[in-house]
Amino acid sequence: MFRVIRAGNDLQLQREAIIRDLNRKIKRLNLHVTLIFDAQYQTGESSRHHYQHLEIRFTEHGETADDFILKEIKHQKNPQYVTVVTSDKRLAWSVRRRHAKTESVEEFLSWLNRRYKNKKKPLLELTPPTKDVKPKVDSTHPPHQLSTSEECFEYYLEQFETTFQLLATQARNAKATIKSEPSKKRRNPKPSKKISDEDGLSTTERWLKAFEREISPDDLQHLS
Repeated sequence: MFRVIRAGNDLQLQREAIIRDLNRKIKRLNLHVTLIFDAQYQTGESSRHHYQHLEIRFTEHGETADDFILKEIKHQKNPQYVTVVTSDKRLAWSVRRRHAKTESVEEFLSWLNRRYKNKKKPLLELTPPTKDVKPKVDSTHPPHQLSTSEECFEYYLEQFETTFQLLATQARNAKATIKSEPSKKRRNPKPSKKISDEDGLSTTERWLKAFEREISPDDLQHLS
């Protein structure tokens, strides 16, 4: 990280520059970041500090930063949620073997700076444009501008013609939609064939009928 940021040749100035820069950006983005410094050549145990929103860890005497990182990942319950920022390929390989994620220093700083710039942009309040609403004109009352009787008469005449045309159109549409039901044809009943009372009578019965009434030529024809 010192190589990428190029804060200067002095180690103390480099640390201070990195801490200030990271703290300002992670505070803006609300990130949880731990910065680990290698203190293997200094006497004493590992220490933990906070600079506002940034957590700072120093390794103990004889322990490298790589060993400290791998030890911390080993004690994590969910290492898949941990991302180690390093450009050391050997360390990155060891971290991925422990199911954690890795990212190079260049990739991380590029992502961090891009997010930080986007976060600094002010949000534009988008307000919908106002629409001019025209007041509705009541058709039942003439406008206030009609002061003379002639103007009022023309106004009511126009309203009457409009209403009449509307009613006429509705009447034509209703008349066109009405369908007359087809009338059922009445069937003329076939004339029933009258059956003569004398059909099926014997000759003797016909003679008796003839004596009871006046004998007609048809009776004589039947008796012959």
